[in-house]
Amino acid sequence: MSLFGILNSTAAALRNTQTQIGTVSDNIGNSNSTTYVSRNAVLTETDPQSGGVDTVQIERAVDTALQGEYFQQSSSSSNASYINNIYSQLEQLDGSDSGTPSLVSAMQNFTAAFQALQATPSSTTAQAQVISAGQGLAETVQNIANGVQSMITATQQQTQTDVSTLNSTLASIATLNTQIVQAQGAGQSTAALQDSLDAAIQTVSTLVPVQATFANNGTVQLTTPQGVSLVGVDASNFTYDAATDTIYATSDPNQTSLNGSFNSGQIGAEISALDTSAAGVASTTPGVAVFQKTLNQLNTFVDQFYAAGATPTAFQAAYNNATPTNTGEQATDFFTIPNYGATPSTDAFDFEVNPALVNGTATVKEASATAVVNQLIATTNSFSAGGVSVTNESYTQIASAMASNQTQLAQQAQANQTSASATLSTTQTAYQNATGVNVNSQLSQLIILQNTYGASAKVISVVQQLFTTLEGAVGATTG
Repeated sequence: MSLFGILNSTAAALRNTQTQIGTVSDNIGNSNSTTYVSRNAVLTETDPQSGGVDTVQIERAVDTALQGEYFQQSSSSSNASYINNIYSQLEQLDGSDSGTPSLVSAMQNFTAAFQALQATPSSTTAQAQVISAGQGLAETVQNIANGVQSMITATQQQTQTDVSTLNSTLASIATLNTQIVQAQGAGQSTAALQDSLDAAIQTVSTLVPVQATFANNGTVQLTTPQGVSLVGVDASNFTYDAATDTIYATSDPNQTSLNGSFNSGQIGAEISALDTSAAGVASTTPGVAVFQKTLNQLNTFVDQFYAAGATPTAFQAAYNNATPTNTGEQATDFFTIPNYGATPSTDAFDFEVNPALVNGTATVKEASATAVVNQLIATTNSFSAGGVSVTNESYTQIASAMASNQTQLAQQAQANQTSASATLSTTQTAYQNATGVNVNSQLSQLIILQNTYGASAKVISVVQQLFTTLEGAVGATTG
């Protein structure tokens, strides 16, 4: 090989080594980044048959199998975390987290107040305490119902926000796909773009279940496990209808529900929690129709105390049928429910002590005290609503069964969240170990590359000296 050939070959090797050193330096500099995938600067021969020069290709150390598992576990963990958060809020709302559920306490106070009235039926103080305890019971039910309604509204708003985030992230992924193709066409590295692509897919995976299929050029196609396209040639766009709790493709004129395909991730948890269907209410899975189950329980609970029409409840009959009714006393219906029997039921929101008792135009029927107390403490009541089904219980025991059911579901949701979080952490660690930067190995490689660089530089120096010697010899001959 001529000196010029040696010089050109060595200069090319020097440039390649510089690129490799730069890649290793980037790896070391980003070793603490969780979104950075380690790069490998791989030497490839551009035209092996003609003995072409070596060039450097920057490749990412991606384990696609582990990456797919990581996306899946991200969806599961996000779903479990949101469901657990819902139950935590519900437990705070009804007092279950404190060990003294508010509805149980209110029911106990109401029973005790009527027992005091039974002891002294003509006592104005006992009368006032019964009315006050009745109001406390009604307000407790209303507070829980209103709290649940606030959670429903907040969840609907969050779902709208999350669907908007999903749409914008899918659009970003489609843009990144285009940029990757353009960068490759220009002979530029796509590693940084692919890191951004991974981060965007990770965001999607926390919202909905996702399957990623990567092409050889580094671009990606995304679908749900059920085959709904998220990003193909273009990004899909979705709309959430809070009125029907339905997510559908914006371009679909039929607005076909895709709820079944978005059954994981945070959006899946939100849609599941907002479910009001009969099948959802019948489900024993934590997080499914959780709001509607709670409202059904509250509606059915207050319906134990009042029913419009000719067939009163047992409590209602105990009060109404007691005799005599003295002048100025409320003859019937200690409690009332305006709009009783509305569809969907609003009984829990409207439950109240008879306004005549509250405003003082009537007093509690003295003769009712014994009959009402007997009914309040009787273990003859049945209850079935929102996943709670008991027989031969008192009203206080029914309230306790509702709280216990909530606690059990909350504990199961907590266990599911803990398990999902642990699985995600294990998967994430395995993925990062496979794709992250090993600083020790990178430092070792850096030393080797520096030695290689030094050797190439030495060759160039020797060639330059030879050229100088040759120039001197030629000059001497011609002189």
